[in-house]
Amino acid sequence: MKIQVTHLKAPWPEGTNVGDVIDVGDGSKVPAAFVGKFKVIDEGQPAAPAAAEQANPEELAIARNLQKAAEDEAAELRVRIDAVTAERDKAANDLAAVTAERDRMVGEQQAASAATKGKK
Repeated sequence: MKIQVTHLKAPWPEGTNVGDVIDVGDGSKVPAAFVGKFKVIDEGQPAAPAAAEQANPEELAIARNLQKAAEDEAAELRVRIDAVTAERDKAANDLAAVTAERDRMVGEQQAASAATKGKK
């Protein structure tokens, strides 16, 4: 039996959208969570177009523009994240170099102090 999804508030397989057709085998055991969220498709009848295909063309254009804007913003944020990550890595390297220099100077000071105490 084939069914067409009419509502997404059910544990459909990942990636399922309204209008998708799913083969549920013989259909004898449809889980209660799916009841009222699909319609049975006649095997010989082509599936009805998905909801997106029935949408108003102006609404689809607006949705596409919004999606494009969101994708552009996400790309810009990835660039900014990469720049901040590079700055953080440089700062970590600078800190490691300064720490190593400090440790070297402390070691020299301790050696000089020990040498001075040894001469007394």
